[in-house]
Order: sequence, then structure tokens, then C-alpha cells
Amino acid sequence: MSKPVFEPGQVIYVMTHVGDYRMDEQGNAHVIENMYLYSPEGELIIKKEPIIEFNSKGKQGIPIVFTNRITLRRPLAGKYRVKLTAKDLLNGSTSAIEATFEIVKP
Repeated sequence: MSKPVFEPGQVIYVMTHVGDYRMDEQGNAHVIENMYLYSPEGELIIKKEPIIEFNSKGKQGIPIVFTNRITLRRPLAGKYRVKLTAKDLLNGSTSAIEATFEIVKP
């Protein structure tokens, strides 16, 4: 995996794997993912609730993979923080991860 350093306008991909989810009687999982992006100053600049909603067949023991894409048109140089939360709507559990990346001047 490359270093999390990008230039303005580059596409940033953030992948998460959600495991240990519950399935209903038909074998469907129902998981939503929210995304929060914070500027180098700590200000919330993007809030997407939900950014992805998964309501489909699950496979016991196989994680659901969410791929998120972030493109910042005119970002300031600095370190950004992204927080992703996943909520299993069938069992009510929530988990979160955070990652940082840096935008540098071209």
C-alpha cells in the first residue's frame, strides 16, 4: 500500500471490511456506513449519513467490503482525518475506524 499522500484533485480510496454482521431469515445483511471528513484544522467538512447502504445476501464469515472515494477540489495542504462508522441494522452494533492522509502542494 502506498503512503497516504496526495495532490489536490487526486482521488482517494478508503476501503473498510465489515465482519461479524447478522443476517435475517432470508440470509440478507443490512449494514450502513457513514463518513466524516475533518480538515487539517479539525473542522468537519464532509458528512455523509449514510454514504453506503448494504442490504443484500451475506455470507457467514465473509466480510462486506465498502469502498469509498474522496475527491477534494481545492483542499488546503495538510493532514486530514476520515472517520467511517458501520452500523448493523439487524443487531444494532456499531463500529468505527479512523485514518489520516495528507494533501501536499503540487
